Amino acid sequence: MGLQDQSNVIKRKEIIMNKLEINETKSIIGGGTSNFTGPVVNAFRGIFSTFFEIGQAVGGAIRRITTNNLCKF
Repeated sequence: MGLQDQSNVIKRKEIIMNKLEINETKSIIGGGTSNFTGPVVNAFRGIFSTFFEIGQAVGGAIRRITTNNLCKF
């Protein structure tokens, strides 16, 4: 059985889905099959990126202080 095109289903007036009751819609659970979903990965990437940038800034400051290469005001 191939994939059905939505417009063809509507034209043929086939009823594939059943209408859900209110209590059935409350029990719907969506999302990925595990807790390791896209938004979680993206959040960890953002945290890692932030810590990496902070480390670069602190490392650069330490290098400038130790080499006595500070900006004059």
